[in-house]
Amino acid sequence: MFRIDIPYEIKIYTSKLSNAGTDANVFIEIYGEEKTTGQVTLCSKTERKGKFQTGSTDVFVPELEDVGEEITKIRIGHDNSGFGKRFHWIC
Repeated sequence: MFRIDIPYEIKIYTSKLSNAGTDANVFIEIYGEEKTTGQVTLCSKTERKGKFQTGSTDVFVPELEDVGEEITKIRIGHDNSGFGKRFHWIC
């Protein structure tokens, strides 16, 4: 069996609350009925400048494993590295 990758458009909205942004490494994992993308970092340290700032919207379009027709769960988080470790999510 071979892996099929497809583009996923991921929009991250960071809260407007004071100090809501982060410099930590932010990751996402998308789950389907039988597959998962695995934990994927959304951008490297060099690409992260200006992203995940208070009140911002960041868009990423990574090509990840196709998890099927229905997404059952999304897990998003960060690794507590860097300054501004708090991260407020708006879902």
